[in-house]
Amino acid sequence: MALSEDEKRVDAMLALFCEGARFRRNAIRLLREYGLTFAQWRVLRTTQRVEKELRDAVSQQAVGQRAGIDDGTVSTAMDELYRRGLVDVSFDALGWSHRIIVTGKGEQIVAATESRFARLCRMGS
Repeated sequence: MALSEDEKRVDAMLALFCEGARFRRNAIRLLREYGLTFAQWRVLRTTQRVEKELRDAVSQQAVGQRAGIDDGTVSTAMDELYRRGLVDVSFDALGWSHRIIVTGKGEQIVAATESRFARLCRMGS
């Protein structure tokens, strides 16, 4: 008996879910080498991408919005990234919000993990 359209859609979504779960497990394993959690890596990578697009320092709010991550998670991750020297944080001219840039050390980690993630993606397809 042929599958209904709903059954096909559910099967397709389940396949994507399984692929995403497999990617996340491999990503977590890879990121352990750099001492980063998946959330910290997403915040670092998103900060770098937004900074490049704007050609300026970014706010935590902009990073959270772009990555789809809540403010608390971004703040916690950013504190750890700053502590490890992967981002620099300063205040804007009015002292109201943080201005964040990725350091050279952070850039190196993003570049190294980006190429390794690309290989993971190729292996999964």
